[in-house]
Amino acid sequence: MQNGAESASEIGIDSFSLDAGKYGYENRNKDYDISGKIFIKNSDWIIQTTDSPPGCGGAVGSFLKGPEDSHPTSYTEVEEVPAIAIRTVIRKTFLFDKKGNVFSRRRGYFTSGDVVAVIEQSDIYSYVRFSHPATGKITTVWVNRKDLENPFPTH
Repeated sequence: MQNGAESASEIGIDSFSLDAGKYGYENRNKDYDISGKIFIKNSDWIIQTTDSPPGCGGAVGSFLKGPEDSHPTSYTEVEEVPAIAIRTVIRKTFLFDKKGNVFSRRRGYFTSGDVVAVIEQSDIYSYVRFSHPATGKITTVWVNRKDLENPFPTH
């Protein structure tokens, strides 16, 4: 999209539009599905949806205003984390440390539904970065690749 002399990227979004049955969303209330766009300009992001997200009540900002509207809520990229992929943990998965070529199990685990960024991969393990949603604590650790799934299937 071209906006004056500055360029911006525009990405269409449509929540739950992919294979909903595969991810257990088939029994969801479809009245809550929302489409919209993400506008990226330099390090600023604006999320514009066709409707307000249910339950948010504006706690994280209004998603109804786009870049051409007066005072849209924008989000600024503060850190870029190099990653290979985003994955969802599909079952309890244990954490591992790596020394040389040896992986050893350590205390702790991720649970089904946790979202991680994959930073590196080996034969059967992925080195992932996890940001705890409540505390913001960052954990980087190795996990078994078979316990991770792509939340964005290609069809």
